[in-house]
Amino acid sequence: MTQLNYLNLPKNQLSGGIPRGLGNCTQLAVIGLAFNQLSGFIPEELGNGLSKLQALHIYGNNLTGMIPSSLGNSTKLLSVDLGFNQLSGTIPAELKSWSLLEMLSLPWNYLSGPLEILDFRNFTQLYSAELQFNEMSGSLSKIAFTRLRQLQYLDVGSNRFTGEIPWDAISLCKSLFNLSLANNHLTGKISMDLEKLENLKYLYLQGNLLHGGIPDLGGTKLKLLELDLSMNQLNGSLPLNLASVVSELAGALSHNRFSGFLPLWLGQLVMAQSIDLSNNHFSGAIPEGLGECIALTVLDVSRNQLSGELPLQLGNLDYLVTLNMAFNNLSGELPSFLSTKLPRLRHLNVSFNNFTGFIPQHEKGVFRYLNASSFLGNPGLCGPLLNKECSTVSFTRDRHRSGIWLTNWRGIFLMTLALSLALVFVLILLVVICYRRSAHAETQLVDQDTEMSYKFSVGSVAAKRFSAQELFKATQGYSEVNLLGQGGSSVVFKGVLEDGNSVAVKVLKDVGKGSSHEAFLRETQILSRLKHRSLVRILGSVRNLDVQALVLEYMGNGSLETYLDMHRQHMSADDYMILRGPFTYWEALSAVAMDIAEALNYLHHDYGEPIIHGDVKPSNILFDADLKPRLADFGLAKLVKREEGALTLSSSFKGSIGYMAPEYAYAARITTKVDVYGYGVVLLRMLTGLSPTHSSLDGQTLHEWVKMKLPVDQDGIANIDAELLDAALVQVASDTCTKLVDQLLKIGLACTADRPEDRPTIHQVLDLITSYQYQKDLSHVRDQKRIKA
Repeated sequence: MTQLNYLNLPKNQLSGGIPRGLGNCTQLAVIGLAFNQLSGFIPEELGNGLSKLQALHIYGNNLTGMIPSSLGNSTKLLSVDLGFNQLSGTIPAELKSWSLLEMLSLPWNYLSGPLEILDFRNFTQLYSAELQFNEMSGSLSKIAFTRLRQLQYLDVGSNRFTGEIPWDAISLCKSLFNLSLANNHLTGKISMDLEKLENLKYLYLQGNLLHGGIPDLGGTKLKLLELDLSMNQLNGSLPLNLASVVSELAGALSHNRFSGFLPLWLGQLVMAQSIDLSNNHFSGAIPEGLGECIALTVLDVSRNQLSGELPLQLGNLDYLVTLNMAFNNLSGELPSFLSTKLPRLRHLNVSFNNFTGFIPQHEKGVFRYLNASSFLGNPGLCGPLLNKECSTVSFTRDRHRSGIWLTNWRGIFLMTLALSLALVFVLILLVVICYRRSAHAETQLVDQDTEMSYKFSVGSVAAKRFSAQELFKATQGYSEVNLLGQGGSSVVFKGVLEDGNSVAVKVLKDVGKGSSHEAFLRETQILSRLKHRSLVRILGSVRNLDVQALVLEYMGNGSLETYLDMHRQHMSADDYMILRGPFTYWEALSAVAMDIAEALNYLHHDYGEPIIHGDVKPSNILFDADLKPRLADFGLAKLVKREEGALTLSSSFKGSIGYMAPEYAYAARITTKVDVYGYGVVLLRMLTGLSPTHSSLDGQTLHEWVKMKLPVDQDGIANIDAELLDAALVQVASDTCTKLVDQLLKIGLACTADRPEDRPTIHQVLDLITSYQYQKDLSHVRDQKRIKA
């Protein structure tokens, strides 16, 4: 055992203490005992004898006591994870000798004392520090942030830190991507120094004692994906340009002292899933622009001083599940869209306002889920739901507001009869119009209010309006001969336009069964703006009572799924033909790794508001006429999901088995990290030749299987087993190839980590590929192959 250099036994239900004898294994470079049932102290011997130790991962156990100071002798440590235990006491000062440390994770323990005892000046290579959920105290101003130039992830939330946030020092951490100082006792103001953190995407400051206003960061390069400032003492009005800085507010501003009108820019958060402005001092009307936030599932403006009537535009929020407007000064009648136009609305609270009128009892809509508590404190409301009869005076007033000038039941009867006759006349007129249109099939159909079509162009064709009839003709009546494929929510046909241009027509199923035409058009407009060379673009949409379809670029060379399946049959790196032209396995691997990462980076970071694809897998990677990979079917799931419940544009996706991130099973919200996971599985599948559901995995995930087959030597270099790789990669094995495969395997493993916070962003993946001189190495491999040929 003295020559043992790698010990990795996670998730094995090991119990008892960590053997002191491990300190005699002087060659040990890696100790991995995570997620077991180990108890007792961490032996001092680990630090006294393991001078070559590089990774110490014993998180997720029941270890107690202090972190032994002897671990400071292991000066080659690169990664330390002792989180999710019951460790206590202060962090030993001796650990400052870890000058090579890159990752430090100590969350969910009972560690106490000041953090500056570590002397962060020595940690110049540190890129991740997780210290949340402990009992540490003191001031953050004493931490040497100025030396942490490589720091990307810092979480010291849920501790007992006090004093002001040292923004001037933190702003020097130029690589910082995630910063969480939440749930401490920090004071002071939010500084304009934030603008210097150009790479920052996630900022969590909630649950502190911050005061003052939000600085105007509009016009800076700061582009946050998430911001949480809730539960502080911030005040003043909201900056006019805040929407250009952050794309997701969620509960970011609740429980503060903000005042003034709700800003119009709220309507620009078209991809926001939740907006919580509750428990502030906002006044004025609810802006109509909130109706543009088509992804919204939660809108909470309760406990403010808002007034006026509810804007009718809120009826456009088809994904809205929760609407809370309690404790304001809102007035008027409750609009009918609350029960007729919001199919997913389940939670409504309008209590303690000045609403008036009749509350219906509907078998459908949100009212069937409510009781009287949702309407308390509105003396003007009445109806069976409240067990309160409507008075004659209020009933007459309500009828007057509706424009119905009736004085008795006879008037109601006559009006009903008149309306019925008018309806019959309109229906007859519609039948005549439809008959005339069918009799003049050659006449061009023009839809003046976009109910029949959506303007788009193809190639060099000028902007043109297409009707459902023209697409019917282009696909030969949606003939099976033109069928390209189908899934649970759509069928795809090839279409040839009159000018000879080919398109793909994706016809959505279940048309007319509760889907919203307005939401369909708005979402199509958003997706049609996406322009990237590695995305299959949506060119337009068509929708009438019979057809609801998306029109996309046509990809004539099949999918990566088809390529991989055929490759497994041929098992050749050179002789593979994908419909047109030679296409080697290395070329496919390089193109997918680089181009699809760039496509996801565009969706996640470069477009504006982040867009989650939600189903990255080989069948959604198509090859164009030049055999370049394109990512397809992005965002479509959000258009076709039909299930009821608390769904959002990002959490309503139905991922594919094997490529679906673990958080789909438990998280209320998902992030762009689900796409990173799918991308990682695609990489691992191409490298190993195994699908994530292959029988040879024996119940393991592809991540677990690769990790088991990929031991690391004492220098941290992976020893690649030939059994691990696809046969095509073994055929071209060389030093250059081995180095490249090693890096890609590591990227694939990092992308498929169980926890989303442990995965890199796709932007970081791109940086990694570039830093490994990926294209240069690949060109060298190709040159070697050509010489052999």
